[in-house]
Amino acid sequence: MHISGADLFLCASYIYNHYCDCKDQHYYLSGDKISDVLCLPVDKVNRITPVLACQDRVLRVLQGSDLLYEVEVPGPPTVLALNNGNGGDSGEEIVYGTSDGKLGLIQIAASKPTPKWEIGNEKKRGGILCIDSFDILGDGVKELLVGRDDGVLEIYNFESADDPALRYDHAFSESIASIQGGCVGKDGYDEILASTYSGWLTGLTTEPVHREGGSGEELKLSQEMQSKISSLRNELEHLQIKVLQEREKYQQSSQSSTAVSSVPAFSVNDKFTLNKDDASYSLILEVQTAIDNVLVQSDVPIDLLDVDKNSAVVSFSSCDS
Repeated sequence: MHISGADLFLCASYIYNHYCDCKDQHYYLSGDKISDVLCLPVDKVNRITPVLACQDRVLRVLQGSDLLYEVEVPGPPTVLALNNGNGGDSGEEIVYGTSDGKLGLIQIAASKPTPKWEIGNEKKRGGILCIDSFDILGDGVKELLVGRDDGVLEIYNFESADDPALRYDHAFSESIASIQGGCVGKDGYDEILASTYSGWLTGLTTEPVHREGGSGEELKLSQEMQSKISSLRNELEHLQIKVLQEREKYQQSSQSSTAVSSVPAFSVNDKFTLNKDDASYSLILEVQTAIDNVLVQSDVPIDLLDVDKNSAVVSFSSCDS
């Protein structure tokens, strides 16, 4: 979904719809599954130009209900974002991320596209799920914030006028569903907020967390910091008490003669992708609760490879003939 003024752009798996003032305007049926939709800023380009990111490695640029042209990208695009949040100086620049971890910038002109730069995935990191632009370094130039499905958050800055360079990265334990830069916790200190698959909201701040004093000096916590620590402790104690109460409630209900046991329903985020460089497959599973065991059953012999991102303890059992 994308909103631009009174215009609403919606996409299902294969269908694109454009509404203006809640009235249906245009319709398009895509040849492959749509991952994301975006529209160039109308106040800059003076035209409505929707762009569809499709799974067949193509960006489809529309004009009304018709296809204007297609742009091939190096991987299946998963997310689109306006460069610098406004499309750049021309308003026609779009940053895209792919499911195989590549990042690129394309200028969507009225007649033809112009690729600007492209960043590969030499470190074999996860696919890109979210992109934002924010000046987190305070140098007057917006950095590119990238969130990946393997939990890696990256910050790219533009030291040169051409290609962005990786300035900082941080690894979370879950895939990053959304990312945003802004000032949240304390005035004067910018932050990057990341939302993960299970609902955790984590902030990376520019505020110094360690303060050093000279010899013989004692570091004292400010009143604001003391109240913040006290509030967090009280909140933690409240959550612990609530968990104990719910656990006791479940124990009492399970011991009842009329109790019925049922398996709770939860969604599973699974991904099984081919790594074309070493001809291996990566299996990624995410659920909103702790995982104790994963059973993999195969009709053919398989080799389990040990990689840096693997946190599983593997055990083998032969099949019954």
